[in-house]
Amino acid sequence: MKRAILLASSIVPTFAAWAGSPSVSQVLPAAAQRGTESEVIVSGGNLTDARTLLFDQPGIECLGVSEVTGEKFKAKIKVAANAPLGEYFFRAVTDSGIADVRLLYVTPYPVVKEAE
Repeated sequence: MKRAILLASSIVPTFAAWAGSPSVSQVLPAAAQRGTESEVIVSGGNLTDARTLLFDQPGIECLGVSEVTGEKFKAKIKVAANAPLGEYFFRAVTDSGIADVRLLYVTPYPVVKEAE
């Protein structure tokens, strides 16, 4: 019985700490054209207090976020005209923490929504 209580008490704090952490599961579109400003929709969990996107490499900056809900928000990003093509690592920053790493791609081609 003591072992079960000890095991349960060590697991519960882990779930409680994980429950409040922000997470990003998807970004649409997952690419942006070099030298443009565009909007991306970031989806995940615990994003109610989203503030910005933090990029690891220079060349992309977040100009602001809007339409924030608990599960998604829109972010306006600006890609420099001289930004190298390829993968850029980013994290969503909220008042309650920083989300896991995700990727956004910089392309020389326009990013257009697929026709239905």
